[in-house]
Amino acid sequence: MLKAARPDRHAGREHGLVLPVVLLLLVLITMVVAAQLRRGVVDERLAGSLRTHAVADSAVQTVLRWCEMRVTMAPTATNAIIAPVRDLNNPPPWRDAANWNPANGKIFTFTGVTVAGASGFACLVERADDELVSSISDTGFSLDPGDRERWMKFRITARVQRDTGGFEYAQSEMRLYQD
Repeated sequence: MLKAARPDRHAGREHGLVLPVVLLLLVLITMVVAAQLRRGVVDERLAGSLRTHAVADSAVQTVLRWCEMRVTMAPTATNAIIAPVRDLNNPPPWRDAANWNPANGKIFTFTGVTVAGASGFACLVERADDELVSSISDTGFSLDPGDRERWMKFRITARVQRDTGGFEYAQSEMRLYQD
């Protein structure tokens, strides 16, 4: 026996459950993608900043080595600033912008050097012999008072200007003995 098809009571109304679920999933996926894009942009900025710093640090360390070599080759002929007595009220010479002016003849500059991301290679040399103390041996202080006059102390500060702005500094101290 054949049954007659019953008319569906809900035939005129549709239940749109799929559409809200798809829209909700679409909104969630969009939010996740937007957050990941933002994170990627921040990561790129951090990586760029780290690269800039690494390039500038490498350049300033190279300049510092050049200056150390120059001082080592001719310590008595080196044009150096006499290091002032350390004082909390006065900044050290390398912090004084006037000392970095090439016109005053107090710095060594390096031309013809090309490093991507850095420029303005220079170093400032301070003569700090007064900071030396008598040498100490196993029997106490050195017996030769003239020994102190043979020692020279230099404080070398190298500076490189970053193309993105600001400066990178590196510093070393050298003690040389004259025969």
